[in-house]
Amino acid sequence: MAKPIKLLDNADQIITLLSEIGSASSTVIASEIGVPRSSVYRLLEGLAAAGLVRLAPSGQVRLSERWLHLGHVAQKSFSEWQAHIDRLDVITADTGYTSFLSIPTASDAACIAWSPASNLIVLSLRPGRRLPFNVGAAGRLLFALSPEDTRDQHLAHCSFPGPTEKSIATREELITDASLVREHGWILSDEDVTPGISAVGIPVHSEGKGLLGCISVSGLAQDLAPRAEEIATYLLKASKPQ
Repeated sequence: MAKPIKLLDNADQIITLLSEIGSASSTVIASEIGVPRSSVYRLLEGLAAAGLVRLAPSGQVRLSERWLHLGHVAQKSFSEWQAHIDRLDVITADTGYTSFLSIPTASDAACIAWSPASNLIVLSLRPGRRLPFNVGAAGRLLFALSPEDTRDQHLAHCSFPGPTEKSIATREELITDASLVREHGWILSDEDVTPGISAVGIPVHSEGKGLLGCISVSGLAQDLAPRAEEIATYLLKASKPQ
């Protein structure tokens, strides 16, 4: 059983890498995921046969067009989140900031939809990307509002310290942060993912199902952070069922 699981894990790493960098050679892929080039090449042939990647004559590999269809179908399958996905365009238009919907997984916060602002340049989150539970508005808020008996499990997936000097650096800091998030009901992520970028996040719930995810907006720290409470108040109102 271990071998098939390892193969699937390697394939997942390849797909994730290509989703982040666009294209790469088998040599670069092997180096990035720490797998022998011969094994990577066999995996790429299998993924190409399944129509998931395209192998160019130059040796470059990229995701195939099939992912456009798969991504569309996957988003449509999130029926319980669709009403919130539909609100993202309005939120972006009203605030001028890129808006996101992220959901909790067993190991992190996964972005499933966004509405990019026309002036956005730096992208630290987009559909398909994930944030650890100790990083960003979505990661930290979803950790804070997770059931108490699952937080220890989530902590095991956190990597301390985070990516910037403002990131949460220890388990103790994250636990304290989570208490403050639960008290306030919203969160400000101030340059703890990307220098110069801040985000405000609020929880979204479903009647009878509890926490569904996090709606957040992201923009330049100098513009967004001073307005954090105002933006959070707007998001809490905008996210309520119509």
